[in-house]
Amino acid sequence: HMLTGSAFNALLKTMEEPRGDSIIILIADNINFLPKTLISRVQMIRFGIAREETIIEFLRKNGANAPDTERIALISGGKAGIALDFWKNQEKFQTYSNNENEWQKFIGGTLNERFGVIERIASEEGRSADILDQWLRFSRNCLINKYLTEEHMPSISEDLGAKRAIAPDPVVLVKFIGNLTLISKLIKSSNVNKKLALENLALEI
Repeated sequence: HMLTGSAFNALLKTMEEPRGDSIIILIADNINFLPKTLISRVQMIRFGIAREETIIEFLRKNGANAPDTERIALISGGKAGIALDFWKNQEKFQTYSNNENEWQKFIGGTLNERFGVIERIASEEGRSADILDQWLRFSRNCLINKYLTEEHMPSISEDLGAKRAIAPDPVVLVKFIGNLTLISKLIKSSNVNKKLALENLALEI
């Protein structure tokens, strides 16, 4: 979805006239970011996510320590590759956990706290899109679980109160996911002002 219009047209031409017995495999995490002309020319195969128990077993077979497996399985979103990457790269795992804390401040904090989070995200050159992708995953996990407690998300920021659980209304969360998806798409595909877009998102909560 990061391709320009002319690049997409070139890809379409390649797909319409493949060389010999070529097989072209395209992988996308969100087909809404792809042109309809491209989608109409492919056979779509949807891959489901793995259960947490499956991820835990997978990690343990690959040598992960027991205390880490459940936490990693929870935040990996059912994707074994991401889970294995987190286990092997503790720095990336810590960064992901920090982004989770920022998301919780944004969802459950005051307007001032939200704007503070925005300042930090806007300063992360080249990483804002990845952070928002993680926020979408946190939000969807929250919606699936229906509520968050310290058991579901144990790293709730102390700034929000160590004992306070976050339980956003499902209707509000669905709206937030929709707005966040739109803003994420804009940031990835245009030169939109990231800070202004996120400030509008904060005001919509």
